[in-house]
Amino acid sequence: MSSKKYAQMSFFYLSLMVSALTFNQGVQAGVSSQSSSETKQIRQADEGDIVRAKKLDFMFAKLEDANNQQSALRIERAIWQLWLNPDNRILKKSMQTIMATREAGNYEESIMLLNDLITRYPNYSEGWNQRATIYYLMGNFDASVLDVAQTLKLEPRHFGALSGLAAIFWQQGNQDLARKSLREAVRIHPFLSGRGMFNQ
Repeated sequence: MSSKKYAQMSFFYLSLMVSALTFNQGVQAGVSSQSSSETKQIRQADEGDIVRAKKLDFMFAKLEDANNQQSALRIERAIWQLWLNPDNRILKKSMQTIMATREAGNYEESIMLLNDLITRYPNYSEGWNQRATIYYLMGNFDASVLDVAQTLKLEPRHFGALSGLAAIFWQQGNQDLARKSLREAVRIHPFLSGRGMFNQ
């Protein structure tokens, strides 16, 4: 119930000299209705997460069995679509704003937006991955590694985060860890772009 509607109801009851008991019952009914609506939204969000998780499981199984680069890249794009387009409309809109801000090169603003998004949606792995990516682009490798770790905690199959981690380790001179991270990424995505980056 909105504060405006609540105020109107309060005025209405008071003006008619309705008893305090009746007024309290009306308020309680409104709160109960609001709680019911919120519960329904939470349940729908949970159901959406379950469906999304099943879709991702299916796509990763197909990716593992892909026998050529063209089909693997189609599956990769489908996975990125699932990662970047959550069912939650508010979260999805926030991600669209963040991606546009990032594409415009406004990294500081993107970090601020992602800080807020991660606070509100700490279990959304792509929020952490996008912040890791921007930290990498800004040259803040230590912060990027921390966010990659959180990304992989939430989504261990995130080949994008793993390949990014490999690039960071390589630039830091830790070639063994770089190769290890890349091998793990390629195990998940056999046709990963840049899979031969350390072959030179």
